[in-house]
Amino acid sequence: MIRINHIQYMKKKYGGSETLLELIVAKSKYKHTVDFAQGISKTQSDKFYERIIKDFQAYFQNRKNKDSIIHAHFIFAGHAAQEAGLPTVCSSHCLFSEEFKLAVYDAIDDSEKEELKEAAKFFNNLELLLYPEQNNLLVHSEFHRKEVEKLGGHPRVLKLPLAVSDFNLTLTKHEAKKSVGIPDKFTALFLGRPTYLKGFTILVEAFQILKNRKQAQLLVVGDFELQNKKICYTPCVNSEKEINKKSLTASKDIFIVPPVNHKDIPLYFAAADVLVCPSFYESIGYVNLEAMAAGTAVIGSDTAGIPFIVKHNETGLLFKTGDAKDLAKKIEEIMDETMRQRLVNNGKDFVQKYDVKKVLPEYDSLYEEVFHG
Repeated sequence: MIRINHIQYMKKKYGGSETLLELIVAKSKYKHTVDFAQGISKTQSDKFYERIIKDFQAYFQNRKNKDSIIHAHFIFAGHAAQEAGLPTVCSSHCLFSEEFKLAVYDAIDDSEKEELKEAAKFFNNLELLLYPEQNNLLVHSEFHRKEVEKLGGHPRVLKLPLAVSDFNLTLTKHEAKKSVGIPDKFTALFLGRPTYLKGFTILVEAFQILKNRKQAQLLVVGDFELQNKKICYTPCVNSEKEINKKSLTASKDIFIVPPVNHKDIPLYFAAADVLVCPSFYESIGYVNLEAMAAGTAVIGSDTAGIPFIVKHNETGLLFKTGDAKDLAKKIEEIMDETMRQRLVNNGKDFVQKYDVKKVLPEYDSLYEEVFHG
């Protein structure tokens, strides 16, 4: 029996790679285990980005058992496993260098800003070295394939599996809104981490200038809080300093929900009339696929991998990245029920190709191919 050991750096509450892991472990015909490398090396390095690499190296240093496959998530784990001589599959979910270029905007002071700039340069140099050397390299979107190929990598594209049936709730929009405790009116949903990268500030600005704001409300699911008419959050970037919260002006039509278990997420999609994905960088944007499966319309920024999923005026609407006025305009357009239903129907058809029942056998076939070498 083939055994697969997945390795990531740290355990997170949510994210596309976490969703992928859950589905593979639950649905694959093989036995899977999941490990995390954070803190393995006990290194004294004061640079967090150097510790990431050393932790992966330390994890695989004494691992000699070759009777299982390592499915590494992100290139740094994949390279460490391959260097240790272990049969390895590596999923690349994004470029670390691109994410850290944007993380700079969340820095709490000049010293952290400089460290994040250093991290982006450090990861970029490593990516140029490691991608060309990695065997059995997977990406999950055509956009990321092109990114990786520019760095000299030779990836195979495998679609992200999606448990489509989990999002087929029988609740009406009215019933779902009542269930999550919000008024029965047009609802825009944001679901994600509080980072500059995710574009949350753009959505809040767009909502404030929305002409039809009295007819709409914003539902936010994530690590945010409402305090004295302010939306407060701590950016998800590296910082070992005192927590420094940021805040945005809120209105009475903004509702905040703390992070929920993944099994409960379909209910929030069901309650929403449109999901807004205003990110500045996404290799694919798993949340867009989930929204389509739930029968919820989608608006996304016209950048990176998002347009490969959110095809303008076909499976959703696109707005100019970072342009709050254009986003407000697109929200107003999608409030038209006829247009919205057309996009919903197209999205539900499009997402079927990602159904876990169709996609996961391709992963199992790859494991067999690598195991039997």
